[in-house]
Amino acid sequence: MPQAGQLSNTRQATMTTPPTPIDMVFCTIDTSRMEDEQGEQLTPGAIRTLTEGEVRVDQSQSKWRCLAVTKDPKKPRIRIACRNEQEHAMVKQLVEAKLPRGARMLRDELYPVKVDYVSRMVVLDEANTIRSGAAEEIGKENDVQVAKVGWLSNRDVPKAYGSMVMYLTKRADAERLLAEGYAYAGGQSGRTKVFESRPRLDQCYNCQQMGRGHKAHQCDRPQVCGKCAKEGHHHSACTETILKCVPCGGPHASFSRNCKKLYPSLNE
Repeated sequence: MPQAGQLSNTRQATMTTPPTPIDMVFCTIDTSRMEDEQGEQLTPGAIRTLTEGEVRVDQSQSKWRCLAVTKDPKKPRIRIACRNEQEHAMVKQLVEAKLPRGARMLRDELYPVKVDYVSRMVVLDEANTIRSGAAEEIGKENDVQVAKVGWLSNRDVPKAYGSMVMYLTKRADAERLLAEGYAYAGGQSGRTKVFESRPRLDQCYNCQQMGRGHKAHQCDRPQVCGKCAKEGHHHSACTETILKCVPCGGPHASFSRNCKKLYPSLNE
């Protein structure tokens, strides 16, 4: 939902019913890769003018206006608020094609829902990885579109049931499943809950260590391989066959989703 004080004065001057927060969706534009001068010129006002001009021509609606345009106070991003899924798809397609160099339209926002008491066989295969087609099948069972699923319980503990998170493409579907309290997975009902993600620490891709604000371009430590954890080479040139994770010491690469420190919610 747009933050107070960040909305531009772009309400449509019609008598239509205003969208609820559930219905409202956004197109998000990232400007972090633009030159400083160009980024300063790409303001919410400029995006509003671009959007309205493209939509008016494409849809032959001379009075069409954006619902709202917001600027993220912390990140170099601008969001275009849309009234529904159809308008969102139209605006995204038209604006994305006209963005200046360096600006990019981010992928659509996903809405996570946690589901408890799910059969691990529905989500994981024999190799303890996400089963191919699991997201699609679970989506069909619940009459929703699921972009991806994740297994939240500890994969190394052979329990028959655990918790998963499914990422839905529509906010309204996520709200519905949470309101109903249940979701199907493999023909069985699991209890739905709000998914509370844990903030991740930054990982340095030079030394592989983790910490707040620790980035590779600022790191003065020796280079450490992200595959074998040995010093002196990059993982792209690694010839070792035994993997080792620097953050947790596990038998996998330092950037693996099996790392308990890097991805704690996936390895509970």
